[in-house]
Amino acid sequence: MKRITFLLSILFIAQLVFGQEKLSQEKVQIGVPYPVVDAGIKKYFTYKNLIISVKVDRGKFFLQTYNTDKLTLEKVAVFEDFPRGFRIEKFIELKDRIFILYSLWDRATEKEKFFTREIDPLKCSFVEKGKKLLEVSGKISSRFSCLTSHDKGKLFIQYRNKAKFRNDSKNKDVIGMWVYDDNLQKLWGGDIEMPYTEEKMDNLQYTINSDGDVFLLAIVRDLDAAPVLSERRLIKFAGPNADITEKVINFPEGKSGGNLSFFEDGTGSLVLAGYSGTTEVAKINLGKGDGDFQFDYYDIPLDIINLNLKARKVKKNNKKESKNKTVGLSNLVPTNLYLHNDGSMVVVGEQYYVVVHTSTDANGNTRTTYTYHYDDILVTKINKDGSLAWMRKLPKRQHGKKPQGSMSFKLIEGVDDLYFVYMDNIKNLGLGDDDEPVRHADGKGGFLTAYKVGYETGSVKRISLLDSRNIKEMKMYQFKLSRISSVTPDEFVFEVYKKKKEDVLIKVELK
Repeated sequence: MKRITFLLSILFIAQLVFGQEKLSQEKVQIGVPYPVVDAGIKKYFTYKNLIISVKVDRGKFFLQTYNTDKLTLEKVAVFEDFPRGFRIEKFIELKDRIFILYSLWDRATEKEKFFTREIDPLKCSFVEKGKKLLEVSGKISSRFSCLTSHDKGKLFIQYRNKAKFRNDSKNKDVIGMWVYDDNLQKLWGGDIEMPYTEEKMDNLQYTINSDGDVFLLAIVRDLDAAPVLSERRLIKFAGPNADITEKVINFPEGKSGGNLSFFEDGTGSLVLAGYSGTTEVAKINLGKGDGDFQFDYYDIPLDIINLNLKARKVKKNNKKESKNKTVGLSNLVPTNLYLHNDGSMVVVGEQYYVVVHTSTDANGNTRTTYTYHYDDILVTKINKDGSLAWMRKLPKRQHGKKPQGSMSFKLIEGVDDLYFVYMDNIKNLGLGDDDEPVRHADGKGGFLTAYKVGYETGSVKRISLLDSRNIKEMKMYQFKLSRISSVTPDEFVFEVYKKKKEDVLIKVELK
């Protein structure tokens, strides 16, 4: 195990005095308006210099393609030939191809059927009718879960069959697992019984590697031990007739699984990355899953924790630190794992939590509401050899009554920089290093802002991009981060509503 700690305060200089600037409005372009499509589902993809949107409204599919140079709507096509009662499972990309995955309960045959349908971006059309990939007799007890490998060359479809026994001490989950190549040819598939009962086993996360092997991160409990012994295990599946292999992940003393994401990196190694408690970034290299594991932990320094906090909070943290009490960043969730072609990795996390509000009126009626919070971003670059390159905290505060919307952030890749684009409160335009950000409320306008982080050095600059209420005298509506697409490094394009039953594209050049 390697434990990496900052020792020299000079490493913090780039973080503590990051610059701030306002983007020239010459770098913001507004496209030609076009008729709005109202739909509950809107997904956006890129293909060469095109953006492709899929908008679904009560079974009607709208395909649209946009020219990102001219910022114009190029083609529109409408399809109403999906079967009645279908359910969208996921939109995926395999290599350079875009697919809609959907399922259908066939009441006549009492089977769950799973289909895929490919989109042709150039023709703004579907390639063909839906292609059935698999079917399951009877109802399944979960929705279909779909994952792709890191190289986008393999598709993994997983579901849980109905339990044979209601008693967890007797029942072993039977999981349907199906693996396909990028041409959707089946490599292997079938029902696989888990090696332990539900009482002894919790399935945490799946991933699939570029060879088509499936790995499960699970907790396995020894109920006969006193106290009960719980272990994290890496379980490998290579087909319904292949042996199931498993390896125990022996975390170093005092460490636990924490909040980790499970994935394959660009070299074919399996990796767990995220956070060990509130005080450390964790990276666990599982290699090929054969038991040769490397554990690396990186302290989150107090200087970073205290950045952009109120003076009383800083004082409180310093006092706790002096008494050797734990000081950390709570509610960190790994959100992005950026893999560079030089073998380095950037682990990105965000402070995300939900506050539950319950009230009772005079008549005894209870009402529960929720507030969703998206706060600071923590960015950590880890070199290929496992050493720490740099760590940065990007302060922000956002809350709303529904998940995401205009909250959280969008990661945009540049040639030399990473950009973290988010909606901010106008009162933060002059935010200083010692100021705690004012909260942005979802749906209340705001300034679109970006943190520009230099990939090599971790230098940080805060850039005010545009005022959502006055973009060259236009006010934008219905902004969502999910509508941002990036075709060219250091720039992005997004679609918004501009009133008068019209949508429009906006391009932002970041460099």
